Amino acid sequence: MDTNFAVFTDTRDNLIIENDGFYPDMSLEGLTDRFAIDGDIKQSLLVSFIKLAMSRCNAALQRNKSQWLKKGIKKLAEVDPTQTLGNQPESEMLYNNAVYFAAYAEICSTQDRSQRNLVEAAERLDRAAIYQQKSTYALGQLSGHGKIQVRLL
Repeated sequence: MDTNFAVFTDTRDNLIIENDGFYPDMSLEGLTDRFAIDGDIKQSLLVSFIKLAMSRCNAALQRNKSQWLKKGIKKLAEVDPTQTLGNQPESEMLYNNAVYFAAYAEICSTQDRSQRNLVEAAERLDRAAIYQQKSTYALGQLSGHGKIQVRLL
């Protein structure tokens, strides 16, 4: 798995994690805007979770990426440019969801396990499993496994 993603700061002091050029870059703000994340977690750890999620998602989509590249598609946004939500290609939105859901699942599963309350710890692990499933579902949709196709016989 490739985990050599460059990190830089954009004009709003938001950390951007550069992807491989095919998949969209990710941002720390993209994660923190979606989820209520404990302020005690270091920024560097959050970036590590995003990088890990990017690496896993890229690896899961490797076969699809190879096929897309053979068809002349140079960026994920070009996979199906007619499918957009707002101004964002659906393929990029699915990829973003997959990465951020997987990163959040890691956050939930690795937070301090010395919780005062065992119920709270169990709920966190359940939340981790739910978001990992959501990530897997987004990857499945992106790779075509979540789409229903009808053929005339």
